[in-house]
Amino acid sequence: MCHYVPAVLSAGLFLSGCYTQHGDECDDRLPTAQVCCDGAGNAVPPASTCPFVCARGTSVASEDECAVSAPPPPVVDAGPGTPDAGPPPRDAAPPPLECPLLRADATCLESFLVEPGVPFELPVTFDACACCAETQCAASVDAASQTLYLTTALCPDPCDCDTCNTPQGSCSVPPLAEGTWNVVVNDAAAFQLPVYPDAGFVPPPPGCASYAEPDVCAVSDRIEPTGWRPSRICAEQHPWAGTPSEVTLIVASDCWSCGQLLGPCQVTLEERHTFDLPPGGELRVSPRYYWTDCDVDCPDVCIEAEQRCIAPPLVPGDFYRVWADGEVMFSFIAGEADYICRVRTP
Repeated sequence: MCHYVPAVLSAGLFLSGCYTQHGDECDDRLPTAQVCCDGAGNAVPPASTCPFVCARGTSVASEDECAVSAPPPPVVDAGPGTPDAGPPPRDAAPPPLECPLLRADATCLESFLVEPGVPFELPVTFDACACCAETQCAASVDAASQTLYLTTALCPDPCDCDTCNTPQGSCSVPPLAEGTWNVVVNDAAAFQLPVYPDAGFVPPPPGCASYAEPDVCAVSDRIEPTGWRPSRICAEQHPWAGTPSEVTLIVASDCWSCGQLLGPCQVTLEERHTFDLPPGGELRVSPRYYWTDCDVDCPDVCIEAEQRCIAPPLVPGDFYRVWADGEVMFSFIAGEADYICRVRTP
């Protein structure tokens, strides 16, 4: 497609592409039936008509050749009955929140299961003390990877009081397809959310998922957590008059690697139906860890680590047992003790 050009002349042209020259003069017209063609199959004006030079990134081609080189149009979802429509794209980013961004710490559900195909409110809890601070949350969805993105914020507390309340809020989430969804909170992987139909028998018990520790070197929005056995576990209670007791389970390890990060920690509350113990339930804590994507060279030593795992609300005066890795660690009566610990025997 290109004509020969003397080396002296070509050295003075810095634009790539093809051009036409005849002796010492050049045509000020486009070559017959030829255009400058970009990679999308569009005819674009030349960078110069005398000599005829196509701009960088384009080339001379006939109009027919340029049209043929256009990439195929994207497949558009035509609705039900179109099997090749492909997965829907991620929703547009949620509108920016007005309050300062602060990553929430946990999500608690009355039954740790979400019905597919139905919009819902996803609660978020901040492990903090406030009087009447407002919270904000926005959501977007990537259906292809089954990832739910949350952005959370905690507003300045306008009240001045002696009461210490846990800031809580919720996020409006559109209908989700069936599956186990990866939840990302403020750009860091947090926990996995089961989205499945209710089997119609006994629904899953109440549960709280405390979010995984962010990885500053993360190369993906998804993590693969592994369970670990705590060497120590404590219950920190915050009973408030007229409300269910708020309890945080603190799990600790006395031999942690610098390459390990605290993963999601789930606490479920199973109601007790036997008569050999007082009314109450079983608190089962399942801490997890995952490895950082940072390139670290960890020394062969043990370090201490602990994680705060928020538990579902308890009933003051009821009797609860705390389980970890299949073993009862200790028991307590909600609202009667502020702090209880148990160190596991090696």
